[in-house]
Amino acid sequence: MNHIYLDNAATTSVCPEAVAAAVDAMTKTYGNPSSLHKLGFAAERLLQQAREILADALSARPDEIYFTPGGTYSINMALLGAARARKNKGKHIISTEIEHDAAQNTLNQLAAEGFTVTKIAPDENGRIPVSAVRDALRDDTILVSVMLANNVTGRLQPVAEIADAIQSAGSQALLHTDAVQAFLKVPVSVTELGVDLLSVSSHKIHGPKGAGALYVKKGVRLAPIVFGGGQEKGLAPGTEGM
Repeated sequence: MNHIYLDNAATTSVCPEAVAAAVDAMTKTYGNPSSLHKLGFAAERLLQQAREILADALSARPDEIYFTPGGTYSINMALLGAARARKNKGKHIISTEIEHDAAQNTLNQLAAEGFTVTKIAPDENGRIPVSAVRDALRDDTILVSVMLANNVTGRLQPVAEIADAIQSAGSQALLHTDAVQAFLKVPVSVTELGVDLLSVSSHKIHGPKGAGALYVKKGVRLAPIVFGGGQEKGLAPGTEGM
């Protein structure tokens, strides 16, 4: 029986090109990218090529791209990593009432660790008011996190305007955006958005589940949330899934 799939906001089918690339990597270039032999070097080159492609798509630098096991991990890595690394500068975080559970539950964890989280409500059109974010900024605000596209309504949020507001206020706060639902559906440029951290996921854009990435602006320091062999500069350790 034929069916029409209408749930792409939840996940997408894997496109033939991604399937072919995955099969090729698993059967031909299956070395550990950290291994010092032919197959390891080949896998490392493939990983670097992927990093360059994603960096180009985001208008970022390859060394600002960190591969992760998915969007949830990327969001956790951004929020926990940034807050914990900057807690000596302040413990106030601004976010919204409409973030994905991956962000909401991470913010709840940070609140349990002693951080203060201010959540901004959307207006009647589902838009986060820039003025509300500006008014919520404090001297001890270290992080602002506002999703780019809502996963339920699809409403685009004024992330670039929020970045301008943070800068105009002279705030020390870093800006993170969950771009999981927006990436490759609308133009996403880290320079145009003015963000310090940006999360994306593969399975929302016809890639496989279990793969994601985090953009980390050059010079931004994150505290690691998982510990292992030092892959992805120690921020997402574990043998890369290729």
